[in-house]
Amino acid sequence: MNRRHDFYLWRADRENCCKDKKKIEQIFSYTSFHYITSGYGYFNGVRLGAGQFFCAEKNHYVCYYPDPEEPWSYIYFDFFEEDPSNTVLLRQLVGEPHWGSFSYMEEVQHILQLYMVYAGRKQDNPAFHRAVGDMVLALHSAGTAMPPRQSAAGRHVAKIQQYIDTHFEDKLIIEELADRFFLSRPYVRNLFMWHLGLSPKQYLQEVRMKKAGELLLQTDYEIRLIASSVGYSDQLAFSKVFKQYYGCAPTQFRSRNRKMI
Repeated sequence: MNRRHDFYLWRADRENCCKDKKKIEQIFSYTSFHYITSGYGYFNGVRLGAGQFFCAEKNHYVCYYPDPEEPWSYIYFDFFEEDPSNTVLLRQLVGEPHWGSFSYMEEVQHILQLYMVYAGRKQDNPAFHRAVGDMVLALHSAGTAMPPRQSAAGRHVAKIQQYIDTHFEDKLIIEELADRFFLSRPYVRNLFMWHLGLSPKQYLQEVRMKKAGELLLQTDYEIRLIASSVGYSDQLAFSKVFKQYYGCAPTQFRSRNRKMI
């Protein structure tokens, strides 16, 4: 008989962060899943938004905080693993880099509601906490493994994503991008928000910032050249966006992260 691996859910709640919420920077003694319901924030230097999750893994260092302009709200589930082998299973479930997108917002909210109703009775039932924990992990496993949508809307998003991915260094204007695919700007924006949790402009910025991060770590090119290579003619504008995305200036990002490699 296969041994049962229990994940004990000991706490769950919703948090609406204020813009000046203190940065959480620590080594976690438990594993915590966060499902972002609105706004934006930073997890280990990566900007995430609504429709995305991140996982603070037990015995691992994490750093996360809300965006000062559009602070995030999230639902979180905290786990204690009663068997050391469960940590390995959780790592396999979450994968690297411990964040991603999810498509089951309503279900997450229902599970939280169920937990809060029971927790409000002030009754301690380990079987209930394990059952809710199993639901969260099963939902996460199924939801993040879902294949891409095959609808016409999904195909539109995939084509526009592909175009942005290969032309991010160009001057891309959303109206022109929509015209290229014979779509309206509001429709394109709504498609991206629904499927990715990001506007087309935010997606373009994310692609550019990820590429800029790669160039900073893998080359010795000047900041000015890297900025122009990812679509920014103004180095100051590039540095401002970069700092908003990664939480530090390009030069600091390069020096800090190269020491870790």
